[in-house]
Amino acid sequence: MNCRHSQSAALLPPLGQPSHPPVTLVLGFSQTDLIHLPMGIISEHASVHVTSIMALAGNVLQELNPAQVISPLISGGSDAHEVALRLSNLGFRGHYKVLTTALPCADMVRAEISNAAPEIVVSFVDISTPREA
Repeated sequence: MNCRHSQSAALLPPLGQPSHPPVTLVLGFSQTDLIHLPMGIISEHASVHVTSIMALAGNVLQELNPAQVISPLISGGSDAHEVALRLSNLGFRGHYKVLTTALPCADMVRAEISNAAPEIVVSFVDISTPREA
């Protein structure tokens, strides 16, 4: 019999549910930048880790095992295409959200990134601020 008596039943996650929050790895943004992102970009229940794109390495992905990675379209000399390739080469297989302002031909750019790293789910999130009338 597999019993867990060391914790109160109220503290145990439901069967089949992870016992820890999903990890979101944020690349290319500062802590201050995160404050200005629109609500809903990052789940309020996520464990958020922020690092530079240049610091992205296999040990970071293995240690954190993120469910999703978020980065701007262009940041610090890198673009989302390069980040997707790097994530793919390091074994990431989750969801990659690319934050951008309004982008002409966004579907074409997203498709190019997806083709470069087909095992990663790539989505673009428009974070443009609404224009005043």
